[in-house]
Amino acid sequence: MNRIDRLFAITLLLQSRRVVTGAEIAAHFEVSLRTVYRDLGALSEAGIPVVAEAGVGYSLPRGYFLPPVAFTADEAQALALGAVLLAKFGGQGSGDAAAGALLKIRSILSPQGREEIVRLAKAATVFGAGAAVPGTENLVPCARAVSEQRVLRLDYTTAQAVRSQRDVEPLGVVLYDFHWYLVAWCRLRKAMRSFRLDRVVAMELVAERVPLRPHFDLEQHLKAAFDEEMTRRVQLWFADGFAADRARRELGTSVQQAVKQVGGWEITALVWSESWIARWLLPFGEQARVIAPVELQEAVRREIAALARHHGVMREGQE
Repeated sequence: MNRIDRLFAITLLLQSRRVVTGAEIAAHFEVSLRTVYRDLGALSEAGIPVVAEAGVGYSLPRGYFLPPVAFTADEAQALALGAVLLAKFGGQGSGDAAAGALLKIRSILSPQGREEIVRLAKAATVFGAGAAVPGTENLVPCARAVSEQRVLRLDYTTAQAVRSQRDVEPLGVVLYDFHWYLVAWCRLRKAMRSFRLDRVVAMELVAERVPLRPHFDLEQHLKAAFDEEMTRRVQLWFADGFAADRARRELGTSVQQAVKQVGGWEITALVWSESWIARWLLPFGEQARVIAPVELQEAVRREIAALARHHGVMREGQE
């Protein structure tokens, strides 16, 4: 990145956050602190009102904004693709908002840029993702609660069909395995919890504000939540070709290791439920095999026996 682009990007960074330290700017742009100080000085000389507060960081005065900016072709195309994805995985509320934002972006593009964006939007889709992601009607209020640091009051049904009311302090939203989750501090349980949005019966945005949790990192929390204490490690074998490709694709981020073997792949993964993974393995037939644990091998055998009994009953009832 050349210096002109970096100066502009630093201004956008300052505009997007209440306060930024010199070290954060240096890390973001991978430059030295000395370079950061020179750049901030250059911005001040150019008329950008950078405010420096000792021991706190740098900021722009409240209400200060850069004039409308132009997007590069790559930036505009990336936003167009993002709008397509959000329309599919974000539901009507977020999808409509993304479409509205795309219209505004198109309004400041050149005629050629507008034509390219329209053409790209028509030529991009999400194929094979099935029905719309459930629970997206709750995504917009969740996003608002996170951004405004507001308490959410949930009427929630657990996976065990237990219904409860609880106040939560939202910290993030996650799309995982084609389901949206709200990550929040649950006041009822006094612990971090993840709430599947399609299990929310009703949701109310409460006026109460919650304090910032500056040390909370959503990605680190998710990694910690998906550790071996909460999941089971399984070792599976899949035949080369379609079976192995499908397994890696569908297991996704739960795959810990994939080792090429003669005629196939040995995959180590962390899974939430042995009964689920046993049922998931059935369509692979002889193209898959459980290496460990023994409990999963037994679970697969039970599923096969139950399936055989089911089809046996059906055959006996046929005329």
